[in-house]
Amino acid sequence: MRTLRVLVLGSIFCGGVACVPIDEVLDRVTLSEAELQDVADNYNGAIAAYHDLESFAAEIASGEVDLSGADFVAPDASNGWTGTLNFVSDAFPGGHGELTATFRVLEGGVPVNPFETDPESGAPLTLDLVLRFRGVTAQGAPLALDADFTSLYDVSDPVQGVITTNGSFRIGHNDYVANLEATGFAVRYVRATGLPESASGRIMGVLDIPDFAFNADIDVEGQGPVVQIDVRVLDQVVDSGTLPISDF
Repeated sequence: MRTLRVLVLGSIFCGGVACVPIDEVLDRVTLSEAELQDVADNYNGAIAAYHDLESFAAEIASGEVDLSGADFVAPDASNGWTGTLNFVSDAFPGGHGELTATFRVLEGGVPVNPFETDPESGAPLTLDLVLRFRGVTAQGAPLALDADFTSLYDVSDPVQGVITTNGSFRIGHNDYVANLEATGFAVRYVRATGLPESASGRIMGVLDIPDFAFNADIDVEGQGPVVQIDVRVLDQVVDSGTLPISDF
């Protein structure tokens, strides 16, 4: 299969009178160990920054963050309980830069005041969030994040809660750009401790690799107590294996 793939790709790079040398063809469809590590580092850096900023935005929506100095329009009845925020800071969990967000909290599909809604009441709540960030990570990597997603919080069970996320995420980390789509990605956690126990659903997408002919394919699947991660470029593995849900 590998030989067939190289032959097919070789024919693509051949044009008219002359062909691109085979070593150049191979260089365009394979990555060195150092290049694979660079892809892995940028993928992991992008995911870590996303986790930090998404958690921070959820805290904003629940009124847990001091927004002194931010341009903030609080959700109220006149704006359909939609909050908007523009915040420039050097103290974001994921780094420093400019964060803009639009958010709503819905109960039974109806927008409600998020600051007067009890998340432990047992009624399912949905956080509807559009997030944009431009800046650098805590490690100094340029970061551009655009996310448009919903997270459903179901605490109808007195012991175990569930957070289910659906939506799209575009994360630029250095010159690498990941475009991801979450489909029913659900995390079940112990309500008494907040610790995750299991996961289901998927996050899939591609990572654009600068100066390379192909993208990396990303497939993250919740499989009970673990998350199966598979990131590869053609038949080269960037990252593959399982993580305990607590480490994801």
